[in-house]
Amino acid sequence: MWHEGNILSRSISSCTQTGVATRIITFHNKDISMKKSFLLSLFSILVLVSLSSCQESKGERFKREAQEFTKTKCPSVSADGVIRTDSMVFHNDGTNDMIYYYTILDESSEAVLTRNMASVEAELRRGIINSVDMRHQKEAYLNFIYIYRSVTTGKEVMKFKFTPQDY
Repeated sequence: MWHEGNILSRSISSCTQTGVATRIITFHNKDISMKKSFLLSLFSILVLVSLSSCQESKGERFKREAQEFTKTKCPSVSADGVIRTDSMVFHNDGTNDMIYYYTILDESSEAVLTRNMASVEAELRRGIINSVDMRHQKEAYLNFIYIYRSVTTGKEVMKFKFTPQDY
């Protein structure tokens, strides 16, 4: 397109030396400049729209990841057969709570775990502190909540909440 404008400018200049030719050349150059400005503006708008539509907030990301985890990895039973991971939930409501739901699968294990709640809590805290997989969640200052339910009663047996101050 620039090449055509160059040829047009030369041909008009060589054909005539009147003011009409100068006005045509000026108009043509303004037309090209306006087209470039329009195309540049349009391109900028398209880039901004596409970038903004591709990004999700941290809350939306954590919620999506929790749903994907639940869909692909739950329910899953621990290697020793004592605990089942039921789901993971992130409430995108400003609480910053990532909640893990578990079921204790037998009564004897339930009794042992509840008697040793301090050890369970310490182990969970250590797991959060040392976890590389939870890095993004920790950087976002999430609260991690672990809820254990009884398989026999369905009631909550243990609940632990870890805030950013804990890890």
